[in-house]
Amino acid sequence: MIVLIIFGSVLVLYWYYKTRLPDDYPPSPPIRLPIIGHAVYSFFGTSASGAEAIDELYERFSKDGIMAFHMGPFKMVIIGNYELLHQCYKLEETNYRHANKAIEDLARFLRNSDMSNAGIIEGSDKIWTQQRRFALSTLKDFGFGKASMEILINEEVVQFMEYLDEQSQSGPIAVANMFNIAVLNILWQIVAGQRFDYHDKALNELVTMMNEAILSAGIKPSLALIFPFLRTIYPDIDPVVMNKQIMLKVKNFLADLVQSTFDQSNIRDLIDSYLLETLKTENEESSFHETNGTEILLQTLIDLFFAGSETTSSTLTWGILYLIRNPDVQFKLQQELDDVVGIGRMPSLLDRPKLPFLDATILEIQRLGDVVPNGLVHANPHSPVKIGKYVIPPGHMIQGDFSEIMQDPKYWKDAQEFKPERHLDGQKRVVVDKRLIPFSVGKRRCPGESLAKAQLFLFLASLLQRFHFQPERADFYPSTRSVVGVTRVPLPFKVRIIKRTLAAA
Repeated sequence: MIVLIIFGSVLVLYWYYKTRLPDDYPPSPPIRLPIIGHAVYSFFGTSASGAEAIDELYERFSKDGIMAFHMGPFKMVIIGNYELLHQCYKLEETNYRHANKAIEDLARFLRNSDMSNAGIIEGSDKIWTQQRRFALSTLKDFGFGKASMEILINEEVVQFMEYLDEQSQSGPIAVANMFNIAVLNILWQIVAGQRFDYHDKALNELVTMMNEAILSAGIKPSLALIFPFLRTIYPDIDPVVMNKQIMLKVKNFLADLVQSTFDQSNIRDLIDSYLLETLKTENEESSFHETNGTEILLQTLIDLFFAGSETTSSTLTWGILYLIRNPDVQFKLQQELDDVVGIGRMPSLLDRPKLPFLDATILEIQRLGDVVPNGLVHANPHSPVKIGKYVIPPGHMIQGDFSEIMQDPKYWKDAQEFKPERHLDGQKRVVVDKRLIPFSVGKRRCPGESLAKAQLFLFLASLLQRFHFQPERADFYPSTRSVVGVTRVPLPFKVRIIKRTLAAA
């Protein structure tokens, strides 16, 4: 037994010597073991989610705004300093999603695809460039970012307010998933030429599963992340298996949608335009060619389906929560709307410069709501990158700690307090701090930023113009505690919605 202990210790020491990290490597936790790396901190920590575990480690072991963390074949660098993150994300060397083959295999498994490099979120290299350019150009052709977009949003806002009117008749309503279909409808009318009914049972079930997948992605990683064969033997131990099943349901739903109404002589939306492009493409190297093109379309639609509803709807959910918790802010917003817009028409994007307090409130909701606390993964699969005084070797995933940047008490005064006025200058003009990065930074900054901003403004303006939002009980305010996955959402709560009277407005 003693011999085995000595032999094992010698092997560990030899491994540690052979894999010793360079002097200019980013700071990392001190205990690093063969095969599992730093995973011992994640498996035995007190945090409820993987994102929270990383945040705890960052607080303990980061230095100069950066920290490295290893988990089996996955090597990650976390950056919680704005200047370093901006420097890193603008580099061509980090404009990738997958750091190594293990991550590519995981992406293929999760997305039920033979391709790991498909879609406008997961894609990299020429595929990502081609697909992103085509998607954005085509979306613009059908109204994305144009004046007609506001008309589309306001039409959906009207439908949504009627739905809220109906639902609120029977008392307080649950806010979780309340906004998802309304927000999705706006993008989906451009993508697929259709909108969904709020009472569509199948779609509501799909949206619920989608949200479960997004949140379960933040569960503490299981041993299957390090030993993938365990997924076959014990599938229940790994949330990735559940997510794969949900992703397959979403993919099948979208596949039926893609083929159902295509008419080559009548191109009406993004899907039709894409299918036409695959028919026209003869170059086998193109990402639009035949079956590859169809598969990439499905993966792009999955990206849009997830991103097109979850982030904006979660931000609106945080908005309702903070309005309930801060009735003085809600009253001030309604006064501003009454003075500028009145009651005879809907708010417009043209009103925005005259509604600075509403704009500032939205910024504060984004800062404290912190809906995507780590953003999406970047990677440097091919080349080392120098960030500040540290060098990140090839093969690392790189993520921002947006919570650290947007809620750092050393920078933001009273960082955890909801204060919209922090975003206004002495003349009551909106000032957007560069550290406010809900849409990320660099080459992979969210392509739907303009749509999201318009949706947040028009939804909140119209809702505040028409309704009061109150807690379920007068003596009970919803908690700001959250559940963290890929996105961060509040714990479930209900809201009492009261229509504003003509006199009050």
